[in-house]
Amino acid sequence: MAGGGTTVAATTIDDAVDESSSGAMDVPGLGEGSECDILAQDCAAGLKCTVTTDPTGRVGWTCVPVVAEPLGTGEVCTVQEIGNGLDECGVGAVCFDVDGRTLEGTCVEYCTGEWPDPVCEDPDTVCDIPGDVSFGVWCIEVCDPRQSDCGADEICVSVSSSGAFSCGPDFVGDGAGVAQPCDFFFSCEPGLACIETPLVPGCMEPGALGCCSSYCTVGDDSPCLPGQQCVPWFDDEVPHPIHEDLGVCEGPA
Repeated sequence: MAGGGTTVAATTIDDAVDESSSGAMDVPGLGEGSECDILAQDCAAGLKCTVTTDPTGRVGWTCVPVVAEPLGTGEVCTVQEIGNGLDECGVGAVCFDVDGRTLEGTCVEYCTGEWPDPVCEDPDTVCDIPGDVSFGVWCIEVCDPRQSDCGADEICVSVSSSGAFSCGPDFVGDGAGVAQPCDFFFSCEPGLACIETPLVPGCMEPGALGCCSSYCTVGDDSPCLPGQQCVPWFDDEVPHPIHEDLGVCEGPA
C-alpha cells in the first residue's frame, strides 16, 4: 500500500505524479492488484484511493495524489486523462460521468462504511453498487419520478444497480404519453414508466415492447386509467425512503 513518509499534495492535476505499490485488498468482487480501499480511504496523507485503469485495461483501486485545493461534491471537475485517476476532486470523491472530449465531469462521493454493505452519509443519496465493484461504488443523488425535480434536459429514471431513481440525460426529448407505446425506460414523458403492454388499457400497438403508464403514490389511484390501480413499484427492499410509497398504475394482466 502506498505510504512511508509524507506526500505533499499536488498543486494542480498536471503537477500530480504517479504513486505505485504492490499488495491487494480483500474486497468482495474486487480483482487482484488493488492497493487501497475506496470505502476506508486508507492511503497516506496527500493521497486518495480511486479507480484507475492501467495500459492493459485492468481496472483497480490505486492511491493517487490529491490537488492542493480540491473541488467539492457537485462541482464541475476535470481529469488529467481518462483512466489514470488524477482529477480535481477531494479525498473520497471522483470526477464522474466524464466527457471524453472535454475531460469534464462532476465530483461525486464514493460510498463509505464497511463491506459488504457500503452506505452514503448524505441522506439525499444512495450507494450505487455495480456488479463489478472494481469500477467503484458511488453515491448517486435520488429523485422522485412523480415530481419534476430534475434539471433541464434530464429525466428521473431508475438505471442504478440499487434500483433507486436518479436524474439522467433525456436522450429522447418529447417522450410518449399515457397509453402510448414505448421501447425502453427513457422513451416516456417525465412522470411515466414504460411497463408491459397488457397492463395499460387501450394500448395495443402491434410490436410495441411496452406502454407508458403513470407513476403514482400507493393508496392513491387518481393518476391511473380506468381499470388500473396504483401498485408498489418495489417488490422487496426499497433503496431509499423517498421511494417507500412509490407506485405505478397497472391494470389486470
